[in-house]
Amino acid sequence: MQFTYVSESTLTDGNGSIAADGVVSIGDTILSNSGMALGQTAGNVLDTHATNLLGLGFGDDNGFWSGGTPTAGQWGITFGFADITGALTNTGFVYDSGSINLYSFDAFEVAAAEAATGAGTDVSSHLTHLFNLSVASGGDTGNSTVFTGDVINFFNNPSTFNIAYNNGSKTFEEASLLPGGLQFLVSNDTQALPTTDFGGSSTLEITGQHEGSIAFSVPEPTSIAILGLGLLGFAGARRRKA
Repeated sequence: MQFTYVSESTLTDGNGSIAADGVVSIGDTILSNSGMALGQTAGNVLDTHATNLLGLGFGDDNGFWSGGTPTAGQWGITFGFADITGALTNTGFVYDSGSINLYSFDAFEVAAAEAATGAGTDVSSHLTHLFNLSVASGGDTGNSTVFTGDVINFFNNPSTFNIAYNNGSKTFEEASLLPGGLQFLVSNDTQALPTTDFGGSSTLEITGQHEGSIAFSVPEPTSIAILGLGLLGFAGARRRKA
């Protein structure tokens, strides 16, 4: 599944004092927010959403909205995260925790609400929380930034998504109960920092527009231990630096 999103990140001087170094350096930490974590408005939804399903199985994918002006009956997928954390190393940022919340929504109703009262309209009533992606690890591959982990916490319509398994398919919720669970790989463009100077403060605020993709997989029991390495190789081949 391909997506586009807006992020806001806070980069913090790891030494705790601007007098220590004053520039972005190894040990500095990052906290990133996106989408629904920034606000539950029409503007947030329309800026952060899936743009292509890429063959994912759905209970009903008729009327999927990928962008532009939606028509009656079209639905979309949006998401948000408020706690993706990491630190700068000599190979780039390394991430170790966070949760990404995925939602479905009525695209036509959201667009109508925006047209009626503006982009700041609260559209939370049009969102259906589906599940979470629990981030276990991630980092910069040189071509992209990746997050990996497990699909957990199914809330509404758990049969909406399904994944190929053996000669058939399983819903995402069923797949999550298999040995090794249902795992994901998020791969998105790596963006250069806008500045290397903290400018008199111990933090930097960074905003960016990103594009990327999410892949889902069910590891075989014998391959669980090496799955992480395979995912990183997949990420480097799938995404290129923006």
